Amino acid sequence: MEGAVGSLTSLDMVLLALCTVVAGLILQNLLGQKAPAKPAAVASPSRKQPSSSSTSSSAPGGGSGGDDSEVLRPTSDAAAPPSASAARDPAPKGAGMPDQPVAGVATPFAATQVGEPDSNGHVAFRYTGMPAAEAAKRAAEFQALMQLRRSVRFFAPTPLPEGVLERCVATAASAPSGAHLQPWTFVIVRDRAVRAEIRAAVEAEERLNYAKRMKKGWVDDVAPLVSGLHAGGDVTKPYIEDAPGLVVVMEQPYGREADGSRRTHYYPRESVGLAAGFLIAALTNAGLFTLTSTPMGAEATIRTSLGRPSNERVFLLMPIGYPAAEATVPFRAPGAERKPTGEAAIIV
Repeated sequence: MEGAVGSLTSLDMVLLALCTVVAGLILQNLLGQKAPAKPAAVASPSRKQPSSSSTSSSAPGGGSGGDDSEVLRPTSDAAAPPSASAARDPAPKGAGMPDQPVAGVATPFAATQVGEPDSNGHVAFRYTGMPAAEAAKRAAEFQALMQLRRSVRFFAPTPLPEGVLERCVATAASAPSGAHLQPWTFVIVRDRAVRAEIRAAVEAEERLNYAKRMKKGWVDDVAPLVSGLHAGGDVTKPYIEDAPGLVVVMEQPYGREADGSRRTHYYPRESVGLAAGFLIAALTNAGLFTLTSTPMGAEATIRTSLGRPSNERVFLLMPIGYPAAEATVPFRAPGAERKPTGEAAIIV
């Protein structure tokens, strides 16, 4: 990714990624086939069982977004409490993740590097092309597919098909990034105790957000989006535990070299936003639904619960699954679900 990008929120970058993904992610239509498992750079953390102090009143909470924008601007990630962060072992990486790149799957065109690198470290790039009619057909089909996407807060307990979430996450990890430094970690959270810990933290801080931190206009704007969750008068985030899948997208503002020294990352927030957009598109392509939730105030507690290092901070929480039979979404007048394309994009 080249060039400067302005100051953007998590949702801004997710929307930017979804704009770029129609052309760049057509290949995902073919990624549902099974490939042999092999370690890759995605964390599936092992951890100690949470203590009762992990969900104390000091634990932070959050908001949620998507097209039904309930997004909060994340605060800077506070340092984790010393007692909670001490003696954390690094989480193992990539257990159970699919091969990268995918092997044994037919694609509609070929694009590959050829030969040996030159003195500048570059190689020839070859692209076989796609017939114009096929390109137009696939672009229209993918646009129609993505228009089915909605932010869902009520999930069925139906298990996800084996390997599908892992493959979608692997697709997200193929996103472009500043200087190709890939400043992200996708944490697939299966541990039920960790989920309960995260939910308690998010709900505790969200109550403070509604009561003290957010302006009345914000509270009024999101009220129609969360009315089903807050019908009893309290802030609840059941989807954190109810959804069959949960991914925490972590941003790395800087990296670590093998000797422990700091490595600069370029445009990490923009890069992770693009990767999150890839993940949303991959999930939609697989018939799954999600919600982009920004847990303002809960970042340090969540990071500690996941056993992640200090150079990572929470970018998004993404519960993933199928809509519950009784699921509801905010009403959108037919034909007015999205901003008209004439307003969303211009040609100059």
